[in-house]
Amino acid sequence: MPSRVAFLVLAHHQPRHVARLAAALAHPDARVFLHVDAKSDLAPFREALAGVDVSVLERPLPVFWGGFSIVAATLRLLEEAARAGDFARFCLLSDSDFPIRPAGEIVRRLLTSDREFLRVAESLASGGSRAAVEGRHFNDVALLNPRRMTGGVWRRRARRVARSAVRVANAVLPRRVFPAGLVPYKGSQWWCLTGPCVAHVRDFVRRNPEYVRFHRHVHCPDEIFFHSIVKASPFADRISHDLDRPVDDGVRGVHYVVWKSGAPTVLRERDFPALATSSALFARKFAEPRSDALRERITAELLQAPSPAFASPGV
Repeated sequence: MPSRVAFLVLAHHQPRHVARLAAALAHPDARVFLHVDAKSDLAPFREALAGVDVSVLERPLPVFWGGFSIVAATLRLLEEAARAGDFARFCLLSDSDFPIRPAGEIVRRLLTSDREFLRVAESLASGGSRAAVEGRHFNDVALLNPRRMTGGVWRRRARRVARSAVRVANAVLPRRVFPAGLVPYKGSQWWCLTGPCVAHVRDFVRRNPEYVRFHRHVHCPDEIFFHSIVKASPFADRISHDLDRPVDDGVRGVHYVVWKSGAPTVLRERDFPALATSSALFARKFAEPRSDALRERITAELLQAPSPAFASPGV
């Protein structure tokens, strides 16, 4: 039976922080796989990661906020990890994450739990959010991406025309039907799934190419693609934070997150007491230089010594 953990990291900035993240996760029973957005300069990452044991994916993909490219990069990480060996756990992390427990404790707690650490927050079968799957979205097209609003006057005009055309198309064309007979569910992008669950996901993707095609025009498919598969799988009853299991004390899956106005807030040194007593394994969001003092304190006080026993169920 496999007894190792694969940490899958999606990155596009903060190379020094990514190097510290990878170094903090170093463990004989773990391996870090890193995908750096093809739009980012890889050289600063390679420089920062010198001497750190991490597998950097070759031929990375350009990644756009809210686009299928995020899912594609995640699938690429899963494929790379599968080629590297057998793993009992797959943990998806970002370049804004950092551990708040020693690597040995993280590995032990993950390998001794059968929970699927995933937050499923809502069903998209009805309600206003269903437009994310029923409409046609083009977030991987730079001109139409809602987070890429820069450019000269002609580019802004072209963007307005293109977005208007998409709105008209969505208004007159029939609603899209979620594929493969699944019910769409949405939740947090960041998860930590068992090896058998990941094997099920990868097999489902291979057997249902229409599921992949459909998500190429979903809004924020990284919050839907994996969740909908797991919810329809034999592993559904193991989901850590499901619709009927509310988020407690800021813990979502294996992450401690503070949400305000619909987004995670940047953590600072004042958040240390909450992190020190949390049952979570990771925290986000870390942003340089605002989180530097917090990260250094975590490294000195939480990653160097055994942590107290936690009563968090399933972890």
